[in-house]
Amino acid sequence: MKQLSRAELVRWHESTLDTAKKILLEQNRLYPVAFILARQMELDPYVRSKALELTTWQPLDLSGDNPAAYVVLSFALSYTDAAELLGYITFLAPDPVQMEHDLHHAVAVGKGVVGSARKARQMVVDTFLRSQNCDGKDLASSFLRKMCHSVDAEAIVKVDEAWMARTTAPKGGVIADIRGGLAKNLEDEPTSIEVIMTNLETREGMRGVMLPFNRTQRNSGQVTGFGAPVIHEDGLTGRFTDFLPGAAERRKARGQ
Repeated sequence: MKQLSRAELVRWHESTLDTAKKILLEQNRLYPVAFILARQMELDPYVRSKALELTTWQPLDLSGDNPAAYVVLSFALSYTDAAELLGYITFLAPDPVQMEHDLHHAVAVGKGVVGSARKARQMVVDTFLRSQNCDGKDLASSFLRKMCHSVDAEAIVKVDEAWMARTTAPKGGVIADIRGGLAKNLEDEPTSIEVIMTNLETREGMRGVMLPFNRTQRNSGQVTGFGAPVIHEDGLTGRFTDFLPGAAERRKARGQ
């Protein structure tokens, strides 16, 4: 079977960015999503069955020799929805079946106390997060990492909205120079800008794109257009990186 080239994967990455732009223009909001590329023949039956509960499956038409040999697992991510986070907790457990049973029991008990299944789910999730000293984004990233390892993923693309520091103020309403990295609470900085942030990770390395966009009103207005993309080749770090099997070893070998 033909191995997908770096150029083909970058083309796939660019196509997800084009789709994200269209969604943002139509809906004015972009929710986090991840696309995991794997070979269909290598999917474990259990992983396949659990993944089907959380994903939509799409054939990837990149390989002219055998496009059906690859599959894309598409995950709409959540960092706050208790029901989704319970799914991540279950998948991450050493014994998912037992964990699912335990969580159902905990939610049932919680419902008897607080009178609402939704509040009970949130209570169980909050208790778990405090016990692990983590948050919803940590859970989502751990879920993606384990899924990538479980299917021996060839590549992953993640797309999200983010805030980015800007060193030059906008002139005439047009986004100007943007440099610097992402940081916490940038939304509160009056000079920061919104960007589409999308990363491609392959066995050969990473590629990150930050695409700034304008709104009629900061953080809530109509999206009116896009600036020039900022592209990074490798050197990317953070909790939403190093998803693929052997990623840490490859980073070490490159001296990063």
